[in-house]
Amino acid sequence: MILNTAGVCFAFVIVGDVAHSHLNREPMPHRVFVDSLGRTWEVWPVPAQSGGGSSKRLTSSWLVFETRGEKRRLSSFPTNWTTLTDAELEQLCRQAREAPVSRRLIE
Repeated sequence: MILNTAGVCFAFVIVGDVAHSHLNREPMPHRVFVDSLGRTWEVWPVPAQSGGGSSKRLTSSWLVFETRGEKRRLSSFPTNWTTLTDAELEQLCRQAREAPVSRRLIE
């Protein structure tokens, strides 16, 4: 489950290497990689959202990196991130800023 910037919760299901949103059922890019320390990371994009209120501006999209006990966000990322090697994804992960870790009901 992901909480977006508008405070709306939505969930997605991973089928093979593709995540599907329960809101629109469209495939969502998703990657899993193992870093040089042996940690398994999940990576997915969060699309730009409407700013809300009277403002019609869009907030920028970002890439989320999450492993057990750690979460990071990268606001500027290459469009071909799904085809990068694990080492290249790890480099992007190191550039990403730490973010609050989501609490999960089931671990």
